[in-house]
Amino acid sequence: LFLQIFFIYFFAGLAKVYIGSDWMRGTAVYYALNIDQFATPLAVFMRNYFVFTEFLSYLVIALEICASCALLSSSANGKIRMGAVAALMLMHVGFRLFLNLAHFTWIGMISVLPFLPSHFWGMFLTNAFTPLRSAAMRIKDAAGRIVPQFLLGSAHDMRSKPLAAMAHTIPIYIVLYLFFFNVGFFYETRAYAFLPGYALGIDQNWSMFAPNPFKMDGWFYISGLFTNGDTKDILQELGYKQGNGEEKPPTHFFSSFYKNERWKRYLESLSVLQSDYLFERFARFLCESWNGEKNKEKLASLDIYFIKEFTPQPDEKAKLKKIHFGNYRCAL
Repeated sequence: LFLQIFFIYFFAGLAKVYIGSDWMRGTAVYYALNIDQFATPLAVFMRNYFVFTEFLSYLVIALEICASCALLSSSANGKIRMGAVAALMLMHVGFRLFLNLAHFTWIGMISVLPFLPSHFWGMFLTNAFTPLRSAAMRIKDAAGRIVPQFLLGSAHDMRSKPLAAMAHTIPIYIVLYLFFFNVGFFYETRAYAFLPGYALGIDQNWSMFAPNPFKMDGWFYISGLFTNGDTKDILQELGYKQGNGEEKPPTHFFSSFYKNERWKRYLESLSVLQSDYLFERFARFLCESWNGEKNKEKLASLDIYFIKEFTPQPDEKAKLKKIHFGNYRCAL
């Protein structure tokens, strides 16, 4: 577990230095804060100050590389590890202040808690409420009876108990694979070498921000043609998004543009995958949602558009591109 968390931060930082030209130029945070789907009001305000975003770009690299190495420190009093944990947790708090990344902040903060030294947890349990302390002691006692016999067996156990041997060797293979999985991104590695990681769900990548952040954003506009000849934005009419047709919504509420996080993630996936099969099923859902409500005017067909926005250089105007994903007829 420790090495896996270390790999996440260390290789994310290394990717920014090794092949992340935007990070080394100090422009990465500027581009990240311009991803309107995630930007908070604070990000919209602060991204206009390039000196500030440049400083944050270099700070993130330093934190991810230096703090991740400090997590493996074996100092007697654990002060270095405690400082590294605090630094990474503050980094995640900063991420949350500027970007609405759903549960990512909490997952990141919780992931570094195991690195806190034992005496910290001792002080925590000493000052904790009695029920919490009692429950923790019961778990510790139960683990002490089970783990040494099942997982942490002796060399004799390793030879005589195949399950104990597997419990020792499988984590080692996983850690080694994760190491080479991460290193593979820095070299020309054949695609099939990554397949086990994707299949087992242990792959690690940071495509949104490393080696470079996204430089484009956008939103869906779905024009519905009704039997009476009217056209309307179906996503807006059904309450799945805010905004006004194909016009860009105000940036102060762009991160809450869609009805909820599930709709936001679903439509993001559609824009990335661009699958005709998925679009057909999505169009059928929208048609049935509208026509099934016994509305007076029936929906005859849909045109699905994606308005792609390219993040401009500082002091330049953003460019928009309207992409038509197809026309779909509704069953009346």
